[in-house]
Amino acid sequence: MYKNKNLINNDNIFLKQKLTGKMLLNLPIDESEEVNAIYNEFAEPEDFIEKKLIEIWKQLLKVEKIGAIDDFFKLGGQSLTLISLISRCYKIFNVNLSIKEVYNNLTIRELAELIRNKEEEQYSQIEKAEKREYYEVS
Repeated sequence: MYKNKNLINNDNIFLKQKLTGKMLLNLPIDESEEVNAIYNEFAEPEDFIEKKLIEIWKQLLKVEKIGAIDDFFKLGGQSLTLISLISRCYKIFNVNLSIKEVYNNLTIRELAELIRNKEEEQYSQIEKAEKREYYEVS
């Protein structure tokens, strides 16, 4: 719990970038409201990865305005959409993310940082089987 009121102010970058919804739920109401105001600021993307992630989120979530510190689930994301996000990240950035990693990094900024720190892994697409009247069971 945040006992020091100096931690919660408009200049605190930590709160703007790292405070999760779960942490907000544990704050007293007066501090929680103040943090919500900070947390809901619109943040522009800072680099190519963040810009590309915003494009992906816009396609998946059908939302026009997405900032770098917006939460995936608060914008309407759900578990199946999250799987699509993981797949697109693998295809575009050549990083294989786990569901747990993405659940723990639900903003564009956090996800971009995760992608920057992951080792690249070449994406390989599954080839389509040729069209047949029937297929043998393996």
